[in-house]
Amino acid sequence: MEAGPGAPLGVILDKHVGLGSLGLLTALLGGVSFVLAMRKSGVPVTPGEHLPFRDVLAGLHRTAWRWRWAGSATACLPPA
Repeated sequence: MEAGPGAPLGVILDKHVGLGSLGLLTALLGGVSFVLAMRKSGVPVTPGEHLPFRDVLAGLHRTAWRWRWAGSATACLPPA
């Protein structure tokens, strides 16, 4: 099996070390990320009025629709 463009690192690890190495690498990366995140200092809470969660979700929804429409508009264009 050759390493294709889809997942070359996973294919190489599976071919040379075995499928279990993918799970081990994933767990190791997650553990290292967790340790690095725990070393960061906390963010202080600032007093004042907070934005309601529904307003945050509404803003995300509007942004997602903008990206969707931008993607569908450019999908109809011929390749450059």
